[in-house]
Amino acid sequence: MNERPRRILPKRWSKIATAATVAWILFVWIEIQGDYGHPMAQLMFLVPLGGWVAMIAIAKIFGVEEDAPEKPKKKPRA
Repeated sequence: MNERPRRILPKRWSKIATAATVAWILFVWIEIQGDYGHPMAQLMFLVPLGGWVAMIAIAKIFGVEEDAPEKPKKKPRA
């Protein structure tokens, strides 16, 4: 019953995906120049969301999980 928590995505995958998400949103934001009627504005959040879902699915299928670090237990205050 006392199983260690596991991360779905390894930490470096999460960092890469976060950087790619920020880069994509900045690229689209600069490209559309505030015109939210632009066709790319619809893709601003859908592309990163699809990427994250795909990465999680790949990690689940291929079993690319890693152990989450254990949090130190807090000592009671005196």
